[in-house]
Amino acid sequence: MKDGVNVKKIIILLLCLVLVSCGTTNKSKSTTKDILENSFFGVKKKVKEKLIYKKDTSINSFLNKYNEINDPDITSDMVSMKKLEGKDSPSIVDISNEKLGIWIQRKNMFGNKMAVAILNNSDNVTNNDLKEQFQKYSKVFNDSLTNKEIDEYWDKMLKGKNRGKKLKNIKVKRIIFYGKVIYLILEGKI
Repeated sequence: MKDGVNVKKIIILLLCLVLVSCGTTNKSKSTTKDILENSFFGVKKKVKEKLIYKKDTSINSFLNKYNEINDPDITSDMVSMKKLEGKDSPSIVDISNEKLGIWIQRKNMFGNKMAVAILNNSDNVTNNDLKEQFQKYSKVFNDSLTNKEIDEYWDKMLKGKNRGKKLKNIKVKRIIFYGKVIYLILEGKI
Protein backbone atom coordinates (compact mmCIF):
# COMPACT_ATOMS: atom_id res chain seq x y z
CA MET A 1 0.00 0.00 0.00
CA LYS A 2 2.80 2.37 0.91
CA ASP A 3 4.60 1.72 -2.40
CA GLY A 4 1.38 2.41 -4.35
CA VAL A 5 1.01 5.82 -2.67
CA ASN A 6 4.64 6.70 -3.42
CA VAL A 7 4.25 5.68 -7.07
CA LYS A 8 1.12 7.85 -7.36
CA LYS A 9 2.98 10.81 -5.84
CA ILE A 10 5.90 10.34 -8.24
CA ILE A 11 3.56 10.11 -11.24
CA ILE A 12 1.70 13.26 -10.16
CA LEU A 13 5.00 15.08 -9.59
CA LEU A 14 6.30 14.06 -13.03
CA LEU A 15 3.03 15.08 -14.65
CA CYS A 16 3.21 18.49 -12.97
CA LEU A 17 6.81 18.98 -14.08
CA VAL A 18 5.93 18.09 -17.67
CA LEU A 19 2.97 20.48 -17.70
CA VAL A 20 4.98 23.31 -16.17
CA SER A 21 7.85 22.85 -18.59
CA CYS A 22 5.55 22.90 -21.62
CA GLY A 23 5.28 26.47 -22.74
CA THR A 24 3.99 28.24 -25.77
CA THR A 25 5.45 31.19 -27.54
CA ASN A 26 3.58 33.80 -29.48
CA LYS A 27 5.67 35.05 -32.36
CA SER A 28 3.00 37.25 -33.88
CA LYS A 29 3.06 41.01 -33.49
CA SER A 30 0.12 42.62 -31.80
CA THR A 31 -1.18 46.11 -31.23
CA THR A 32 -2.06 45.24 -27.66
CA LYS A 33 0.19 44.54 -24.74
CA ASP A 34 -0.53 42.36 -21.72
CA ILE A 35 0.16 44.12 -18.45
CA LEU A 36 -0.39 43.06 -14.88
CA GLU A 37 -2.53 45.23 -12.72
CA ASN A 38 -2.99 45.10 -8.95
CA SER A 39 -6.50 44.44 -7.85
CA PHE A 40 -7.97 45.40 -4.49
CA PHE A 41 -6.91 42.14 -2.84
CA GLY A 42 -3.37 42.12 -4.25
CA VAL A 43 -4.18 39.46 -6.83
CA LYS A 44 -2.78 40.29 -10.22
CA LYS A 45 -4.93 40.14 -13.31
CA LYS A 46 -4.08 40.58 -16.96
CA VAL A 47 -5.36 43.65 -18.74
CA LYS A 48 -5.10 44.29 -22.46
CA GLU A 49 -3.55 47.65 -23.21
CA LYS A 50 -3.71 49.15 -26.70
CA LEU A 51 -0.52 50.42 -28.24
CA ILE A 52 -1.21 54.11 -28.83
CA TYR A 53 2.31 55.48 -28.29
CA LYS A 54 5.18 53.02 -28.52
CA LYS A 55 8.11 55.25 -27.48
CA ASP A 56 7.12 55.53 -23.79
CA THR A 57 5.14 52.89 -21.89
CA SER A 58 4.07 55.34 -19.16
CA ILE A 59 2.54 57.73 -21.66
CA ASN A 60 0.90 54.79 -23.45
CA SER A 61 -0.63 53.63 -20.14
CA PHE A 62 -1.81 57.17 -19.38
CA LEU A 63 -3.49 57.40 -22.80
CA ASN A 64 -5.15 54.01 -22.30
CA LYS A 65 -6.50 55.16 -18.94
CA TYR A 66 -7.79 58.35 -20.60
CA ASN A 67 -9.58 56.24 -23.21
CA GLU A 68 -11.17 54.01 -20.54
CA ILE A 69 -12.73 57.05 -18.88
CA ASN A 70 -13.42 59.49 -21.73
CA ASP A 71 -14.95 59.76 -25.19
CA PRO A 72 -13.82 60.12 -27.89
CA ASP A 73 -10.67 58.01 -27.67
CA ILE A 74 -7.20 59.35 -28.32
CA THR A 75 -5.78 57.29 -31.19
CA SER A 76 -2.19 56.76 -32.30
CA ASP A 77 -2.62 59.13 -35.26
CA MET A 78 -3.46 61.94 -32.80
CA VAL A 79 -0.20 61.52 -30.85
CA SER A 80 3.17 62.88 -31.95
CA MET A 81 6.52 63.08 -30.18
CA LYS A 82 7.56 66.58 -29.17
CA LYS A 83 10.91 68.02 -30.15
CA LEU A 84 12.86 70.13 -27.66
CA GLU A 85 15.79 72.16 -28.91
CA GLY A 86 15.69 70.24 -32.19
CA LYS A 87 15.93 66.81 -30.52
CA ASP A 88 13.25 64.16 -30.20
CA SER A 89 11.86 63.95 -26.69
CA PRO A 90 9.96 60.63 -26.36
CA SER A 91 8.76 61.49 -22.84
CA ILE A 92 6.64 64.41 -24.15
CA VAL A 93 3.85 64.11 -26.71
CA ASP A 94 1.49 66.49 -28.47
CA ILE A 95 -2.15 65.48 -28.69
CA SER A 96 -3.93 66.66 -31.82
CA ASN A 97 -6.93 68.85 -30.97
CA GLU A 98 -8.88 71.23 -33.21
CA LYS A 99 -8.90 74.17 -30.80
CA LEU A 100 -6.39 73.56 -28.02
CA GLY A 101 -2.75 72.71 -27.64
CA ILE A 102 -2.41 69.64 -25.43
CA TRP A 103 0.79 67.89 -24.41
CA ILE A 104 1.48 65.08 -21.99
CA GLN A 105 4.82 64.58 -20.25
CA ARG A 106 6.28 61.79 -18.13
CA LYS A 107 7.82 63.70 -15.21
CA ASN A 108 10.09 61.08 -13.66
CA MET A 109 12.01 57.98 -14.67
CA PHE A 110 9.64 55.70 -12.75
CA GLY A 111 6.74 56.72 -14.98
CA ASN A 112 4.33 57.27 -12.12
CA LYS A 113 4.26 61.08 -12.28
CA MET A 114 2.73 62.82 -15.28
CA ALA A 115 1.89 66.33 -16.41
CA VAL A 116 -0.73 67.53 -18.88
CA ALA A 117 -0.69 71.02 -20.35
CA ILE A 118 -3.80 72.47 -21.96
CA LEU A 119 -3.12 75.64 -23.94
CA ASN A 120 -5.49 78.18 -25.41
CA ASN A 121 -4.25 78.49 -29.02
CA SER A 122 -6.81 80.77 -30.64
CA ASP A 123 -9.29 83.57 -30.13
CA ASN A 124 -12.32 81.33 -30.67
CA VAL A 125 -11.52 79.14 -27.64
CA THR A 126 -13.79 79.59 -24.63
CA ASN A 127 -13.19 78.76 -20.99
CA ASN A 128 -15.72 75.93 -21.43
CA ASP A 129 -13.45 74.34 -24.06
CA LEU A 130 -10.61 74.29 -21.55
CA LYS A 131 -12.92 73.17 -18.74
CA GLU A 132 -14.03 70.14 -20.78
CA GLN A 133 -10.41 68.99 -21.18
CA PHE A 134 -9.66 69.88 -17.54
CA GLN A 135 -12.48 67.54 -16.45
CA LYS A 136 -11.32 64.71 -18.71
CA TYR A 137 -7.65 64.81 -17.71
CA SER A 138 -8.40 65.39 -14.00
CA LYS A 139 -10.27 62.09 -13.96
CA VAL A 140 -7.26 60.29 -15.44
CA PHE A 141 -5.22 61.40 -12.43
CA ASN A 142 -8.04 60.62 -9.99
CA ASP A 143 -11.00 58.65 -11.32
CA SER A 144 -12.91 59.10 -8.06
CA LEU A 145 -13.38 62.83 -8.78
CA THR A 146 -16.97 63.84 -9.44
CA ASN A 147 -18.07 66.45 -11.95
CA LYS A 148 -19.39 68.48 -9.01
CA GLU A 149 -15.96 68.55 -7.31
CA ILE A 150 -14.28 69.54 -10.56
CA ASP A 151 -16.90 72.25 -11.25
CA GLU A 152 -16.48 73.71 -7.75
CA TYR A 153 -12.70 73.78 -8.13
CA TRP A 154 -13.02 75.35 -11.60
CA ASP A 155 -15.38 78.09 -10.40
CA LYS A 156 -13.11 78.96 -7.47
CA MET A 157 -10.08 78.92 -9.78
CA LEU A 158 -11.70 81.46 -12.12
CA LYS A 159 -12.39 83.69 -9.10
CA GLY A 160 -8.77 83.31 -7.92
CA LYS A 161 -9.82 81.69 -4.62
CA ASN A 162 -7.90 78.41 -4.74
CA ARG A 163 -4.46 79.54 -5.82
CA GLY A 164 -1.93 76.92 -4.79
CA LYS A 165 -4.60 74.44 -3.67
CA LYS A 166 -4.64 70.98 -5.19
CA LEU A 167 -7.65 69.29 -6.72
CA LYS A 168 -7.44 66.24 -4.46
CA ASN A 169 -4.00 64.86 -5.41
CA ILE A 170 -3.59 66.98 -8.58
CA LYS A 171 -1.36 70.03 -8.64
CA VAL A 172 -2.91 72.68 -10.92
CA LYS A 173 -0.94 75.57 -12.42
CA ARG A 174 -2.68 78.16 -14.53
CA ILE A 175 -2.59 81.57 -16.10
CA ILE A 176 -5.86 83.46 -16.26
CA PHE A 177 -5.91 86.84 -17.98
CA TYR A 178 -9.00 89.04 -17.47
CA GLY A 179 -11.14 86.00 -16.72
CA LYS A 180 -9.92 84.02 -19.74
CA VAL A 181 -7.92 80.86 -19.08
CA ILE A 182 -4.70 80.97 -21.12
CA TYR A 183 -3.22 77.66 -20.02
CA LEU A 184 -3.51 74.92 -17.42
CA ILE A 185 -0.97 72.38 -16.27
CA LEU A 186 -2.11 69.38 -14.25
CA GLU A 187 0.53 67.31 -12.45
CA GLY A 188 0.15 64.22 -10.36
CA LYS A 189 0.92 60.60 -9.74
CA ILE A 190 -0.92 57.92 -11.62
